[in-house]
Amino acid sequence: MKKTIILISLLALSVGFASAQDNKIVTDVATAASSNQAVFVQEESTKMSRRDSMKQSLNAISDKILDQLDADNAGVVLTKTADGSFSFLPIEKPAPAPEPAPAPIKKWKMGTDLALQATQNFVSSNTSWSSAWYSGGNSNLALLADLKGWINYDYNKLTWENSLELKYGLSTTFADDKAGRQLHMTDDISKLTSKLGYKAFGTWYYTAQAELSTTLFDTYPIDKNYMTSSLASPIRFYLSLGMDYKWSSKTSDAKVSLFISPIAYKMVYVNNMTHFNIGTPDETSISKEVGIGINTQTMNDAGALVQCNYSQQFNKSISLESKLSLYTNYLGLGSKNNIPGLEVDWEITANFILYKILTARVSIHPRYDSTTLEGWDDAKLQLKEFVSLGIAYTFKNY
Repeated sequence: MKKTIILISLLALSVGFASAQDNKIVTDVATAASSNQAVFVQEESTKMSRRDSMKQSLNAISDKILDQLDADNAGVVLTKTADGSFSFLPIEKPAPAPEPAPAPIKKWKMGTDLALQATQNFVSSNTSWSSAWYSGGNSNLALLADLKGWINYDYNKLTWENSLELKYGLSTTFADDKAGRQLHMTDDISKLTSKLGYKAFGTWYYTAQAELSTTLFDTYPIDKNYMTSSLASPIRFYLSLGMDYKWSSKTSDAKVSLFISPIAYKMVYVNNMTHFNIGTPDETSISKEVGIGINTQTMNDAGALVQCNYSQQFNKSISLESKLSLYTNYLGLGSKNNIPGLEVDWEITANFILYKILTARVSIHPRYDSTTLEGWDDAKLQLKEFVSLGIAYTFKNY
């Protein structure tokens, strides 16, 4: 610090001396010119060159001194006072800009998907006595309403996923069938699912899941006089404990959930126990149609459950969703011979956005169930397929 002050003092004296020399040279030249005296201009020019060289040297020295001052006196500035001396004054640094507040963590996420789909076919009359197409076929209309809502909690190690699915569809040929009905239900499902998970390690979670599904409307097969479902008939309830694996792609909008439950409880309940075709070989009831026995109202069973859900948004216009459920009653409690069975339910849906909310949907739904009273002997592979156009919209709060 002392060395720096000495250098500053020398610099000040040098600057003053150089200024005095410059004034003397200018005064001598002016005096000689006014008195018409002969002046040796070359000598004076040499003095001017010396002055310029001295100023360059002083500038170099001053730069080094200022560099030293910056290193030794960070946060201060060298200032010349009114009496000609120099002093250091602190630099008033501006207050640092406040750091932006972190975005709040959204613990709850919710949303709703609404889709209204339809297929329609019109056939004009062929003759005055027939309304069928010349090679067969009738006018028909099919409608489908699909509402899916969810509300999920995710914070720290705890997750809680809740979803509600309402799907109702009907079709008509605008003419009475043999049983005198024009409208027929094609879809009738109300399903509530709740899954509670606690993180175990990685992307695995200890999980408890409950699933409740039922029907709301009376459903009759075409040309038949008996019902296969009605209000709260049947009710299916699953309660399972296991591990849930969650995966999501970092490069694409793909998600996978694999739930494995070695302990699962299943209950089937039928509220409407009305018998149809009484006194005939075809006597039946809703409980018989769902596979628990013609006079059985409640069936309890236990086994293992595996569910795999996959979804991917390929682009803004195309998405795919797959839901696969595998259940086996390894105790065979629901079978008359206590033979374990297998229930497979796989729903695949592809959605295509044609223009804004105008969409097309292709749905394939195979199902197989041998966990019934008759077991493997009476089990059949069922397949439901639906292709439609309609409108769809998603409501989200995030």
